[in-house]
Amino acid sequence: MKREGKHRSTEISGYLSKLITEQIHKLEQKIQHRSTAEVSRENIREILKRATMYEEAIIGLLEHSHKFTRILPCLRSYSRADIEDMVHASIDSLTRPLIDGGYKYLKKRLVTVKLLEDKLDEINFSQDLMREDFSERLVDLDKTTTARFGMHQRSFNNLQNRMHVSAVDKEILRNQWTRGDVAIRSFIGTWFQMSKEDVDTCFPTSSHPTPY
Repeated sequence: MKREGKHRSTEISGYLSKLITEQIHKLEQKIQHRSTAEVSRENIREILKRATMYEEAIIGLLEHSHKFTRILPCLRSYSRADIEDMVHASIDSLTRPLIDGGYKYLKKRLVTVKLLEDKLDEINFSQDLMREDFSERLVDLDKTTTARFGMHQRSFNNLQNRMHVSAVDKEILRNQWTRGDVAIRSFIGTWFQMSKEDVDTCFPTSSHPTPY
């Protein structure tokens, strides 16, 4: 934005310099061409004819009319410094309000741009802070998630170990119960056989009953 203001000021200075040079050149040409203007006889007749169209006039010495000349009033000679002062003064009176108005407008634009830049810096700073805060939160969340996952993994492993131990214990109990059941059945069978033999010995039985 500063570069644009400088470029604009350079353009205005160049335009003013060009305008001043053109005005000085025109004034110098007018001064150089200041001389006596020749008037022909036909020109004088035409002028006098127009002059008598509305009122009477005495016309004489037509034969000497070619000697009459229209002389410009003597102009004051000006130096280059005087011309530059006059041109600068006239140009300043015309362009100074434009330059001042343009300067005020550019200054206002610069102030607005500066305020916008400051606001943009504040927004960028806030975004950087938010970005850093989010990054820290993501890191903390990642660490927390990893730690919790590790805890759940250990708990799952412990649960698997307990389930395995429980399955082993069940298998051991099943085997022990099977052996105990077999032993009990064997004991009951042996005891029943021995009891039966004792009964047969005490109370023998025959195929024919004893007569009375």
